[in-house]
Amino acid sequence: MAIRKYYLLAFTSLALTACERDSFISGSDDGIAPAVPTNFVVFLAEDGDIILNWDANVEKDLKGYNVWRKTDSTDYSFLDFTQDDYYIDDSLNYSTKYFYKISSVDFFGLESSYTDEVSAVPENKNPPRTPLNLKINARNWEGHKSIFLSWKSNPESDLAGYRIYRSENANFIVDSSTYLRFVPNNSFEDTNSTLSFYKNYFYKITAVDKGDLSSSPAQEVTDMIYEEALQIFPENNSEVLPFSDLKIRSIGVPARYLIVVQENEFFGEIWRNEFSYIGLYDTLSIRFNPQYIEPYRNYYWRIITYYPNSSEPNSISRLYKFKIKY
Repeated sequence: MAIRKYYLLAFTSLALTACERDSFISGSDDGIAPAVPTNFVVFLAEDGDIILNWDANVEKDLKGYNVWRKTDSTDYSFLDFTQDDYYIDDSLNYSTKYFYKISSVDFFGLESSYTDEVSAVPENKNPPRTPLNLKINARNWEGHKSIFLSWKSNPESDLAGYRIYRSENANFIVDSSTYLRFVPNNSFEDTNSTLSFYKNYFYKITAVDKGDLSSSPAQEVTDMIYEEALQIFPENNSEVLPFSDLKIRSIGVPARYLIVVQENEFFGEIWRNEFSYIGLYDTLSIRFNPQYIEPYRNYYWRIITYYPNSSEPNSISRLYKFKIKY
């Protein structure tokens, strides 16, 4: 894996020299085709990637290089044009032998002869890297329970996807007994109907390539799903006299609370109150002191709860509607 990291960094830095060719000042065509590129070799072939490398041509009117490819079962065909003195051919079949040749081209359309042919088989040798930045958010959003995972996408061109593992025990072993699902992308939402409130669920993921080589597991993450905080007053679809306090019931674990009142179902916030509370299932009176409120107009309110150190909601209550009457 260290080699793969090295060649990606090395060849990315070399790409900066290609910009120099853009500074070529147009002049008269000298009528001479560029020289055939020299020292054309396969730099690396593994895990569905083949890297070709050659010495850069020195002609001032050089535009770049044409890359051609064939296999045992196909004829040569044009693959790509590049201004670099290397080429990365990725997402290849592990067991196929690929043949390459290149030519140089100038700004006037003159092309060199082809280089000698090189070939390689990009066998599957290395497992993918361990996925990074695995994050978790247990959710009870308007009555829908789920646990959402996300992580940084792996860079390998031969990546097939990711295996998800779940347990109710910390430091669990990744095996068939904890395997949950395979996903092709860098997120997953666990909507299993057996998910319970106030229970810690632990997750790990591994990256898997097209040859079924697997990475080591990402660092374990855990979270729990909260109940919705109960909205006691004002009730949904109610018309109430002017009041000074909202009434809610706390949930079954210590949490951070955010109460929001807004002018419509989607936005227009007029008031909010955020606080932490450690009591369980207590009835709380929360001072309601907006700068203004209009009579006989619909207002909407909800309660959002958070795990103490999280910025993502663990529960979001339904949206309740009320009016002030006189």
